[in-house]
Amino acid sequence: MVKATGSDEISTEMLKALDDRNVKAITKLCNIIYNTGYIPNELEKSMFITIPKKAKAQDCTEFRTISLMSHVIKILLKIIQKRIANKIDQECSNLQSGFRPGIGTREGIFNLRTILERAIDVQQDVHICFIDYAKAFDRVNHTKLIECLKDIGVDDKDLQIIIKMYCEQTAVVRTKTGISSVFKIKKGVRQGCVLSPNLYNLYTEKILRKDIEKLKACQV
Repeated sequence: MVKATGSDEISTEMLKALDDRNVKAITKLCNIIYNTGYIPNELEKSMFITIPKKAKAQDCTEFRTISLMSHVIKILLKIIQKRIANKIDQECSNLQSGFRPGIGTREGIFNLRTILERAIDVQQDVHICFIDYAKAFDRVNHTKLIECLKDIGVDDKDLQIIIKMYCEQTAVVRTKTGISSVFKIKKGVRQGCVLSPNLYNLYTEKILRKDIEKLKACQV
């Protein structure tokens, strides 16, 4: 689905095939968007397509939705992502292994196994808490997310693009019978957006940090 086009119907192949003249045109467009904070509707809007999880699916829960975004706006968002990634990474705990370069589930499993083996050696109990966030990506509060970005000192121009892409985002749903009317999305990180993993890490880090501070039993 990476190569699928968004509402503007511009594919990655088209962008890769651009000559120097058109590359300059795309660069100029991205600079205008960045400096003004205005994003054309066709670049801002997401298109959802539904994929049935099983044969004869009827209920909404029986479908998987895939979000398609403009590849042109992804170029600009990738630049912003590189600009803010270090600031977000510095906020995240060393124990956070999701969506971070060079760290993954493997390290988490290794650390957990080491702790368990040590506990067995000294005959101590180990207590583990697993938290299952239902549709966690879809429940991110946009207002609180923006507050988190302001707290770590994200540049004003970077911030205005993120606000536009998240707080004012619109979408349509494409089905076999056609395309739905435009509707607004009021919460959650954007599926298919290069910024989403970083923003989600920052958001959850801030929330968990505040909650843990309230739980004296969790303090060492």
